[in-house]
Amino acid sequence: MLHTTFAKAKEQEACIESYRKMAKSLGGVTKYGKDTPIPLDKILEVCGLQDTIWSLRCTIEPSKNTLIEFACQCAEHVLHFYEDKYPNDNRPRKAIEAARVCITDKSQDAARAARAAWEVAWDAAGAAWDAWEVAWDAARD
Repeated sequence: MLHTTFAKAKEQEACIESYRKMAKSLGGVTKYGKDTPIPLDKILEVCGLQDTIWSLRCTIEPSKNTLIEFACQCAEHVLHFYEDKYPNDNRPRKAIEAARVCITDKSQDAARAARAAWEVAWDAAGAAWDAWEVAWDAARD
């Protein structure tokens, strides 16, 4: 999983409010450790999506598979907005599932799944654009 540290966040001049919120949730910087890895999913849980995306600038050398998994988790985090608006459109969910298959299965079937995922993802991208507006409106409420 992607992770950062308090030291890296401070080095990149993290927002004081979010830095303190994260520190409080982990029992303080001194207790937790300034160089102890903080998983980005924990940042997502405590500080929200915007701070998690910001945290990508100070992550510690992620692999391609780690980045794909993180993208899947971010997509899942907001997927319910889309599914509420378009309950019969399962393309985004299928794209997430196909991306995960590509991470775990290195066989020829995975290569075929990757090609199929590309097609589903392309269709889902158009649908996601529509969902962005729904999510934006929900975030402002």
